[in-house]
Amino acid sequence: MEAAQEDLSAWFERQQATGGLSAQLSGKPLQLPWRVDPESPIAVSRDDGLFFDIRAVEVINASTREVTAWTQPMFQELHTRSFEGKDVTGVVLLVRRQFGDFPEYLVKASAEPGNSDRPGCVLLGTSIQASFSSAEKFPGKVPLWTALGVDDFVRTGTSARATRIQWIHQAKDGGRSREKNDLNVMWDIAADTELEVPPTHRWARRDEIRALQLKGLGNEHLAEIFGTFI
Repeated sequence: MEAAQEDLSAWFERQQATGGLSAQLSGKPLQLPWRVDPESPIAVSRDDGLFFDIRAVEVINASTREVTAWTQPMFQELHTRSFEGKDVTGVVLLVRRQFGDFPEYLVKASAEPGNSDRPGCVLLGTSIQASFSSAEKFPGKVPLWTALGVDDFVRTGTSARATRIQWIHQAKDGGRSREKNDLNVMWDIAADTELEVPPTHRWARRDEIRALQLKGLGNEHLAEIFGTFI
């Protein structure tokens, strides 16, 4: 029998205080490997070609919008893999198990620099939320990626580590990102599956998670997964 866990809210507050990061607007230009070229249609890019760049996109025939044509910058993800006929840029995955009479979900205290209006830049997120650029540039650094065999799943569409896998191609923020699709996944495992849980993660019931979401402390990935599969 597993030892009793501390209350999810208390755990989350501790993660905000000790496991987060700090981010603020810089007064300096972007540093290498990032490059800025205002004369190029690719205005911001990286020397190593990873992650994303920022490109000029021309919009036309927008008869249902405020104006009919415009040009704007958009994020272009650069490292994709093909999954079931569509290029995807990364994986958003929530692990679920049946524990006693109710399901539990493996959530993460996720620190991202854009969440600088939250303590530690931390919001509650899914078990995995990572781009393929991150997974390949920093092998072994994305928690649970290797343990769950995500690379094998993306390559074959199946996994011996899961009792059931549900997935969709999820389009992301078409107002800022161009042709960005993530692989959103609900990943069921057997209750007795051995899985080493990192300190940034913990198992929680849906009602516990929802209580934090209703306080605005859950991220968009978590909302997408629950909204799609639960």
